[in-house]
Amino acid sequence: MAQGAVSLGKGGNVDRDAPGNGQMSGSSYIEGDMKTFVRFSLYSLTVLALVFSATGAAAAPGKHVLRSGNTFTVVPTGVDDTVNLQNAFNLALAAFPLSSLQEGTRSRPISPEITSRTNLPLGAELSISASLGRGNTGRFPLVVDLFIQQAKLLATDGAAWNMFGISAALSADGNTALVVMSNRRSSKVWSAYIFVRSGTTWSQEAKLLASDGAVGESFGASVALSSDGNTALVGSDDSAYAFVRSGTTWSQQAQLLGADGAAVGASVALSADGNTALLGAPGDTVGGNSGQGSAYIFIRSGTTWSQQAKLLASDGAVGERFGASVALSADGNTALVGAYATFPGTQGSVYALVRSGTTWSQQAKLLASDGAVQDQFGCSLALSDDGNTALVGAYKIIIGSNTDQGAAYAFVRSGTTWSQQAKVLASDGAAGDYFGLSVSLSADGNIALVGAPDDTADSNTMQGSAYFFVRSGTTWSQQAKLLASDGAAWDQFGYASAMSADGHTALVGAYYDTVGGNEGQGSAYIFHLWQPTIFLPMVMRN
Repeated sequence: MAQGAVSLGKGGNVDRDAPGNGQMSGSSYIEGDMKTFVRFSLYSLTVLALVFSATGAAAAPGKHVLRSGNTFTVVPTGVDDTVNLQNAFNLALAAFPLSSLQEGTRSRPISPEITSRTNLPLGAELSISASLGRGNTGRFPLVVDLFIQQAKLLATDGAAWNMFGISAALSADGNTALVVMSNRRSSKVWSAYIFVRSGTTWSQEAKLLASDGAVGESFGASVALSSDGNTALVGSDDSAYAFVRSGTTWSQQAQLLGADGAAVGASVALSADGNTALLGAPGDTVGGNSGQGSAYIFIRSGTTWSQQAKLLASDGAVGERFGASVALSADGNTALVGAYATFPGTQGSVYALVRSGTTWSQQAKLLASDGAVQDQFGCSLALSDDGNTALVGAYKIIIGSNTDQGAAYAFVRSGTTWSQQAKVLASDGAAGDYFGLSVSLSADGNIALVGAPDDTADSNTMQGSAYFFVRSGTTWSQQAKLLASDGAAWDQFGYASAMSADGHTALVGAYYDTVGGNEGQGSAYIFHLWQPTIFLPMVMRN
């Protein structure tokens, strides 16, 4: 991109002497038509810049001049009506010659990694939204809000059919990741891997194995991390294992077993401090009802774990699979338990239970307002830290005529009353996407991450994707669609997902990813929100 910088003294002014023409006063001036390009979005590109059809000093035929701070840059034409987001993205990087961007009181360099992939899903064009008229004054921001792929996580001993990435968890600060290798189609035991981030670099810290692990046991069928990342809970076919970190060393602290012999661990959740664990037992036979399901609460005192309660649905029935998914609030006093096979015909439901002292009671039963047979509402769950916002996946929902497109539902609690707030859909949803198979929430419940592992992305069947949604008031809106930079057919990206407390780091599993020719080896991807803001002062006068 041709460039020619034009300096402007601090506090330079714009004189609009006639419609369609303007003059810059300062160390130099430029005449021409001035327009403002803007796009506001939390998780995609936002650019506000002044664009001049240059006719005065420093102008060149067929060029425009953009201002960034006290610098003007001459750029090619093609931006005066609409501009493709890719071009706008490159323009933002190339046109503004800044060595660093201010983020609070710190500065950070412009990362060249941003240019490696365009991940700007919110439309194809950046449109003119305003014209700056006479007498206007203000502070105008240039914001680049992008989720960029920060890393691709691979097991150091990865091999074909490891299916690494089938389940995953992330610490509150986003600096510790737990990813499971299932070995579902191999003769190896399942295992879980710990990765840590230092700056922007991720490295494998440990490989976790059950002390009594054997081939065929689903160690890692579900996983959870405490807020600080120092306690990991790994579920299996019949139990769950608690691991703790001291420095960089991990050790098994306990194996959690149902007191009545129920097979627990198909789903797991941890409180923020890691001292309350919730374990699902969806295959449990209750009162003669095969597969009715249950869930178990365990608490830790020091290094000792003990069962506190067994949770049941008040209206449980045969085959409902209560416990297939679980979630806990930060304090461990609110639990969500999914029963995706609730009748009629696996429509599904979710139960909210609360703890007072050591006693648990059912507070509510959550149902989709438009629930139907085979929705499998409750297949995945997430809960905000305060326990007042719930996100429920229903990956088999039919949308219009699209079978298995999927959806997610947001519920909110006021006092002890739960109500549905929104039904969340992918803007480009299609049949067979399985949108909602995995869900995550930020700590405040205002940011949601929803996986769609069977989504056809970039024309690749079942490559998969993940979507970010943001809540403003009571309204949820899609902000970004995440894709793997090297995504391919059958990767199943989005089968597992997790998010940091602030919603700025996302972990997405792609358990069927082919790595280096190893089919089904699997991988996991880290995305991070790169969100610097610059305020560009400009004074306009008559």
